[in-house]
Amino acid sequence: MAGWKRKIAEYEADLYRVQEPTLLNKLLSLFMGTKSGEIEMKKYEDGEKQIEIEVHSVNVPDGSTVSAVIDGATVHEFRVNHGRARLLLSTSRGDRIPEVHNGSVAEIRFSGEVLLRGTFRPD
Repeated sequence: MAGWKRKIAEYEADLYRVQEPTLLNKLLSLFMGTKSGEIEMKKYEDGEKQIEIEVHSVNVPDGSTVSAVIDGATVHEFRVNHGRARLLLSTSRGDRIPEVHNGSVAEIRFSGEVLLRGTFRPD
């Protein structure tokens, strides 16, 4: 099987809009779901790591650059168009991907402001 790799770790963070922590917003989030993206990290037996970032319904001007941040460190900056963006990074292409573990915090930031946040968990 050419191209098959053994995956040894996989983590996923569902990204939600950062809102004021009012009771109403907490209830809306529980019942309506405000998920606006996810970040998935895969680590393979040969040491390669991949990270896929997908966001939607992000309220920034078209063409704006946002930052993906994990545990306070910027992973990559990318452009958002029509509120959406998708990005795949891989250490096999020279991309730098930080270590991720259960409980690592993922954020999408625009001009320093946190727009989306989530916590990694094993997938």
